[in-house]
Amino acid sequence: WLHGEDLIARDVEFGQGAPFGGSEWRLADLRGGKAGRLPEHALAVIATFAVTVGDPDLQKQWLGCKVMLTDAAGRRWLPDFIPGVSLPDGVMNCTSAIFSGAKKGEIISVGETFIVPEDAIETIRPAIGLGSERPW
Repeated sequence: WLHGEDLIARDVEFGQGAPFGGSEWRLADLRGGKAGRLPEHALAVIATFAVTVGDPDLQKQWLGCKVMLTDAAGRRWLPDFIPGVSLPDGVMNCTSAIFSGAKKGEIISVGETFIVPEDAIETIRPAIGLGSERPW
């Protein structure tokens, strides 16, 4: 039942980078607010990462790529479509980035949009899962 789940967490301070899936990932922006048609007491959140490509075989290194949000209570949110909310110009989601043809040393922007309850906003943290980093 653990297959496909991320088991080893690494905490990284905001603004710092970390090697992951053959590239260097750094949280570039995390913002939230009311936008689009959201449920009551919910906010739209956009998480954006600046990724310096190391190993350009992203189809292998980033297979199973998922960006998610977690909060202090252990809840987790996966990306969602929000009418009227889109990623900033030049930002790709994981799937688009995998097939972008990015070269070694290139810096690409990867991000996702989420719907998060207002009560989670103060403690949300972005997290990344990649198949190449899972322990099997």
